[in-house]
Amino acid sequence: ALELFSESAKMGPVPAALHRNLGDAMRQLGRQAAARREYQLALQKSEEELTTNPRAPSSRARLALLAARLGDAARARFEASQVLSMEGLTAIARTDAVQTLEILGQREKALEVLQGAPRSLLEEIGRQPDLKSLRSDARFLQLAARP
Repeated sequence: ALELFSESAKMGPVPAALHRNLGDAMRQLGRQAAARREYQLALQKSEEELTTNPRAPSSRARLALLAARLGDAARARFEASQVLSMEGLTAIARTDAVQTLEILGQREKALEVLQGAPRSLLEEIGRQPDLKSLRSDARFLQLAARP
């Protein structure tokens, strides 16, 4: 994955989402300093995106997750609350919000966000390596088992 993200980054201006993906790949490989740099770049670009569209759920949710990854819990909580007050959340925005809440230790709230979630979102949560603990929670298993 890291090679693919790195190749994509060479093709032109790098969007916030790609910096975030690079950061995730670096973190998974144990390259914490490189991950932090990518997360900081992603955070800056997400902030820029929000200056043109402050109600963009995906950008706001990414910003919440990045703040959490960078250790800024207060900002992560604030941005997550902004995202969760928006209507029409995309699956990406909801997934990022759930990851943020998990990092912040707010499992109950993460499960609330998943109440009534479509099966496709629950399946996406099931594929997220960072949500392994959530996936093993009996309450999540109940949500995932419903028809």
